[in-house]
Amino acid sequence: MKNLHVKLATLGLLLICTAVEAAAEVVVVVGSNSPIQSLSRHDITDIFLGNATSLPNVGKVIPLDRSEDRIRAEFYQDYTGRNLPQVKSHWAKNIFTGRGYPPKAVSSIDELKEVLQRYPNAISYINENQADDTLKILKLN
Repeated sequence: MKNLHVKLATLGLLLICTAVEAAAEVVVVVGSNSPIQSLSRHDITDIFLGNATSLPNVGKVIPLDRSEDRIRAEFYQDYTGRNLPQVKSHWAKNIFTGRGYPPKAVSSIDELKEVLQRYPNAISYINENQADDTLKILKLN
């Protein structure tokens, strides 16, 4: 009986942790050394859908996707109004017509932070609770 209580308590903690992770807001981030301070939702959409490759006073912008489908799906739905199948269709059409390629995907938060620090014009998205002093959360204007 005691073993069952331990298992139930562990399951409860896992569910709480999952709920906290799922409730975290997806935010757009750059490295702490980036000249980018704020962007509009329209700018973010254009950057991540390949319609804009540079910004005034910044130059070339490097969008980075996340390989994790859940956060990627939430980002694209929230910021571009498109679900993942629509985004994949958009990129398939662009690749076929020679208009561009999707952003490079990074597989871990550590890799993402490293790339954002190395390239000041790189931009990506994370759960807000993953932000630290190596990243800057962009203000939306």
